[in-house]
Amino acid sequence: MTTTVPGRTLGGVSLRRNNLALWLVTVVTGLCGGQAAYAQAAPTEPAQHLRVAETGAGEAAETDHVGSFNGKRVAYHAVISRTLLESDRGAPAASLVTIAYIAKGRPGDAPRPVLFAFNGGPGGSSAPMHLGALGPKILSRLDKTGFADPKVTLVDNPGSPIDAVDIVFVDPANTGFSKALDGADMSWLKSVDGDSESIARLIAHWLRTNDRMDSPVFVIGESYGTMRAVALARDIPRIDPAVRLRGIILSGTAYTYGQGGKLPNPAATAARLSMMASMAWHHGKIDRTQSWDEAVEKARRFGRGEYVGALMEGHQISRERFDRVAAQLPALIGIPESYFRQRGSLIVEDFNAELLRDRGLVLDRNDGRQTGPQNVAPSRDFDGELVGFKAAMNGYVRRDLKGVGYGDYLVLTPNLVKEVRDWNFSTTGPGALDTVLSAAMRGQNCLRLGVLQGRYDTLTNMGTTEYTLAQTDVPRDRVTTQYFDGGHFLLPTREVTDFVRSFATHDEPDAAACGPTK
Repeated sequence: MTTTVPGRTLGGVSLRRNNLALWLVTVVTGLCGGQAAYAQAAPTEPAQHLRVAETGAGEAAETDHVGSFNGKRVAYHAVISRTLLESDRGAPAASLVTIAYIAKGRPGDAPRPVLFAFNGGPGGSSAPMHLGALGPKILSRLDKTGFADPKVTLVDNPGSPIDAVDIVFVDPANTGFSKALDGADMSWLKSVDGDSESIARLIAHWLRTNDRMDSPVFVIGESYGTMRAVALARDIPRIDPAVRLRGIILSGTAYTYGQGGKLPNPAATAARLSMMASMAWHHGKIDRTQSWDEAVEKARRFGRGEYVGALMEGHQISRERFDRVAAQLPALIGIPESYFRQRGSLIVEDFNAELLRDRGLVLDRNDGRQTGPQNVAPSRDFDGELVGFKAAMNGYVRRDLKGVGYGDYLVLTPNLVKEVRDWNFSTTGPGALDTVLSAAMRGQNCLRLGVLQGRYDTLTNMGTTEYTLAQTDVPRDRVTTQYFDGGHFLLPTREVTDFVRSFATHDEPDAAACGPTK
């Protein structure tokens, strides 16, 4: 999708060319003034305003299928079901629809893990993760051309981890087939805390009604979905019935972000150098006799050393030091020395626009391996850019999953920009979601953290992800990071699907060793 937010920066990088910046992480930053706006004072935990309605959900749509995943023939059950939520006073709140894939087991088998998967936004459905990475069927073309093609077809996904873990794709209110109901308190549903409570109650209800309370439970969130995933680590253990969360996977990490006010953020800016090196190496703008790993590590070391020190000097930097740093940047990130001298700054304001300017190209914000022409006014047709997911999902659900009466599938919520403007990014309790994550992992001694990072993600880039994780106080022995060849979207590569499979089937500790669930 394309969004223009003039004058805002994320880690010192302009957001003017936000081509297909899935789920508007950068829009969130811009509209919040670039600040971590979710900080707020006590109480330490948010109030709970929702409950599951006793009646009215209707019958589930259930079908049986067979597929080959990870080289194994798997018979599985597909279930489309609805969870109705109401306020604590009985007023209608939301109708949340999930699509689940459950492998058929044998009597006596140990409970299989369950993975709840969602994308971001706020205002995004799970379609890109469902039909773009983890589901049993995926788009035949997983690039921006395929995403925007209403005639794109579906093909089997042999890498889907369904052979090892049951997957439940979750669509928040006003995305997918899910809806906010008349009379709902939208101020609560359109907030980090309210969104998290709604999904936490859905997860607990799904597990209870499907007799899966004994299964190891995991969540995976992408982009804004990483904020939801972290909040869920706080909220799921507080739901009745109690659920013990075993792990969260973050992709396109955005649970904390950027800089405050108009001052530069040297650490976040320096952290981006590794992404710039990755893109410069891929497009042949720096020495290709070195490996990708070597190029990225050189930039990473330089960013953490002399570069960040130079940035911290700001306008007081000496001419000698400025010249020394500016002379080293071209070989590291492919931006000519003249760029820095002409601007009198060591910061690349819009790397995606500058790297291939001499070729008349700009890097895609979702996946920097893809390019488009320079000086083309960005499109704001969000739905058009993702219409392939919409058409494919509608046809697939009605034809293969026998889902009727759910209406039209919404890949994105209507009035997406307004949705983001109206969203409350504040959260109750600790000052930021990194603190929430730290408290959750230290309070739940079997909770593990997995991080998936696209090597060519220029939006939630590898350097910023590495920096964010380094600054988050979590037990390092329970954190695993996996890089993959891709951008901001998850893709069905072996690096991704094998990681999800392995993470969800990690040797389970004895339940008693994990301590209380509340």
